[in-house]
Amino acid sequence: MPKISMSIRLIWTTAILAACSANNSVSTVSPEAYTNLSTCWEREGRFQSFVVLHEQNSKYYPYFISPWCDVHAEGYPKGLGFVPYITALKFSGDGGALRSAALFANDLEATTPSHSPLPIVTDSVYLYVGSVERLTNDGFFFYRISDPKNFQKTGLTLLDLIEQSPVARLQMFKDRAK
Repeated sequence: MPKISMSIRLIWTTAILAACSANNSVSTVSPEAYTNLSTCWEREGRFQSFVVLHEQNSKYYPYFISPWCDVHAEGYPKGLGFVPYITALKFSGDGGALRSAALFANDLEATTPSHSPLPIVTDSVYLYVGSVERLTNDGFFFYRISDPKNFQKTGLTLLDLIEQSPVARLQMFKDRAK
């Protein structure tokens, strides 16, 4: 009987570790899969992301980078696939949610219009943990930050983030998001 119990415990432990490792590894995905929230952005019931904030004329434009996924993109070396997809998720701003939660002193602007300025390599990187609300306009999907739990400056720039491997980015995110 003890052998059966030990076997069951071993199988159960292996299953738990496999589930955890799948949740804690970086996936290489297609550009289409990169925009799938459940695949690349949501963990533990929360939207989790790096956020590059580009400031222009005292306005802050957020650009989201998944810590959990890297895009397989032609012409980009492995690990940098997210770069051309930095505008993959369009946001309508935050409606003052970060300011109301005392996490950031300014409102975030929308990145849905085509005239939004693009981030540059010296822009600051933050991490965000919270919720997002999915909105639609004539079949076009975009998001709004809602119920923020964590929004903190990492001390890194976009260039610093680019220079890290996908595994190092994920580990840094997990260490700081605690």
